[in-house]
Amino acid sequence: MFAKLLDNLFSRVLTQVCRDPRSPAFGSFDRNWWHYKIRDFSSIIIQQGGYFTYMYSCLDQYSSLKDNLKEISKASVYFWAKRALQYGAFEEYYPWEKGYPPAAFSTLAVAKLIEKLEIVHPDVDKSLEIASKQLIRRFEYQAANQQVAGLAALAVIKNIRPKLVTDGDFERISQKTLSLQNSEGWFGEYDGPDLGYLSVTMDCLWDLFDYTGDQKFYAANVKALNFMDPLIDFAKSNLGMHNARNTDYIVPYGIARFLKDPNDKIKEKAKTIFEILYGDIDRNHFFMAVDDRYWLHYIGHSVARAELFLKQQSITFDKSVNEKSILIEEKLILENSGYLILKNENYQILLTMNKGGIFTIKNKKSCYSNFGWILTDNKTQYVTHWWDPGWEWKTNDNSVKITGHLVPHMEKESAPFKHILLRMASFLFGNKIISILKKQLIFKEKRSQFIYSRSIEFNDNSVIVNDSIGGLKDFHQVMKATRSSKRHVSSADSYHIEDFVLNSGFTVTEQNQIKDNLFESKTIISC
Repeated sequence: MFAKLLDNLFSRVLTQVCRDPRSPAFGSFDRNWWHYKIRDFSSIIIQQGGYFTYMYSCLDQYSSLKDNLKEISKASVYFWAKRALQYGAFEEYYPWEKGYPPAAFSTLAVAKLIEKLEIVHPDVDKSLEIASKQLIRRFEYQAANQQVAGLAALAVIKNIRPKLVTDGDFERISQKTLSLQNSEGWFGEYDGPDLGYLSVTMDCLWDLFDYTGDQKFYAANVKALNFMDPLIDFAKSNLGMHNARNTDYIVPYGIARFLKDPNDKIKEKAKTIFEILYGDIDRNHFFMAVDDRYWLHYIGHSVARAELFLKQQSITFDKSVNEKSILIEEKLILENSGYLILKNENYQILLTMNKGGIFTIKNKKSCYSNFGWILTDNKTQYVTHWWDPGWEWKTNDNSVKITGHLVPHMEKESAPFKHILLRMASFLFGNKIISILKKQLIFKEKRSQFIYSRSIEFNDNSVIVNDSIGGLKDFHQVMKATRSSKRHVSSADSYHIEDFVLNSGFTVTEQNQIKDNLFESKTIISC
């Protein structure tokens, strides 16, 4: 299923790695560092490219290059080890970062390579010790996929170097990590669910199950698949902005493993999800918008692992994928995540109440998305499109009302002086500055005085939206929000057709007015 995509990526992936054995950068996958010289450190998280390269060596069509590809993978391990031994490891975005995600993801990939390539070297062992100590000592609450990846890395290290991870430490961290899973099945990503990162988590849960044999990791994965199920119909239209972290991709390996599940219901559910997501992989697919950095990251090796699994298991698919649809009840409300899914004969709608009531309506021919409003005073932007458990919402039989305060945002531009300060602070204080940076770029504790209200009425042939924003002054401007989120998420913000066109087929009428410091809007979408 993914063979053509992987063929198209093959040369691009190998272009990213330093292939010169006589270079001190041999094995680095950060082309911006070793070749272009526009970065002053090699981002360690994209050493996962070595695992991607190894997966290529396992595919039949690259058998003639198998030994060469394995040498590149070995070089990536030795380069990783060399960087992990340096002060301030592990670095992803700036020198001396000591970041948890680069430690977790790069260590998971490298540890599996050490096992598969049977690498024994004192520097590699010392680096594994450094990495395991960091992953045991630290815990990532806010982005659960990172924490699950860190736990999976410990599981592999425990298997290949048992003295580095004790049974007690592993079980303690396991219980703590699995407690991050909501009762609905999702793992918390900045206070909410994100199907892109959930799929990454599922990949890692399979690693945990494979290396431990512990059924609790399999059970957690089944819960994740069940949560994904009713939402997947929107994955190819506009699921990304409905995610807590705005990701537009879903990686395939964790889903693919369920295609051989002994439970027929789970297997059929996974098969339908898989075909909806990847059945038209050669057309205008979300994978076409993934940049090279994230192909080297977890996306690339997930696709390659899925392709290898499908071939090994001789799994084939129904070509009538576009006729498939997830069957849900007429109306589904997920209370914890704040999703409302409604279907009737004329349309289906996904409404995300914990993002200020953004919604997407679709039928077989048309799609329309609405991302609320932006209020601006030319210095600060105040947005409705922001994931926040603080949104209050109430549903009735055919309507919903969402209320809350707009979130203030100021654009931050990268500049040399800022980077100088960042490097000085990082050198002196290490990972202690990470929480400060997250507050500046990712999390926003403040809420504005502007009160936003959105009520939506669902009829058989139309959806009626009434919005209001109170407390405006004469200098304020109100504009319709585009398909974007002001929250910084590195893997998000891939190109999507809705960057240009939010409505493809529905008839929409809109009336707006500002009177007595109150903005009001009425939108009717005819279906």
